[in-house]
Amino acid sequence: MGGKLKAFFKFLIVAAIVGGFSLRIYRNFVPEGAEFKAYALESEEGPVFPQVGTRPELKVRFERTGDTKGGNYHSWVVYDDWIWGKKVVAQGFSSHKVYKQEEPFPLKWMPNGVSIEVKFMNKAIGGALETKMYEVIPVDG
Repeated sequence: MGGKLKAFFKFLIVAAIVGGFSLRIYRNFVPEGAEFKAYALESEEGPVFPQVGTRPELKVRFERTGDTKGGNYHSWVVYDDWIWGKKVVAQGFSSHKVYKQEEPFPLKWMPNGVSIEVKFMNKAIGGALETKMYEVIPVDG
């Protein structure tokens, strides 16, 4: 009985390690908070906000289907953690001019150094700009 139990625990440990590596590899391509198809297959790179001091680099991606809908573009602001992989820290709709980079992506860091302010359109088609705050770096409290 002891040999079977020992083998079972070895199997569980190996399965956990393989599962952890698999999730990390997946998160390298599709961030937590984004759907696989929309992010990995139907999106393209946008502007990059470089690392400044303790603030991490943030990358923007746009879903290309905004063209086919004749509306705004679903956008993700992504943070890449070297241990846990990519994570969506903000998402919403960007206008055609922001997508074409005729206007800058409306993101700014807040003075606290852990939050960003992003202006997204409030609807997929039409709509008005709406300002939202997002926490990028978790604050222990």
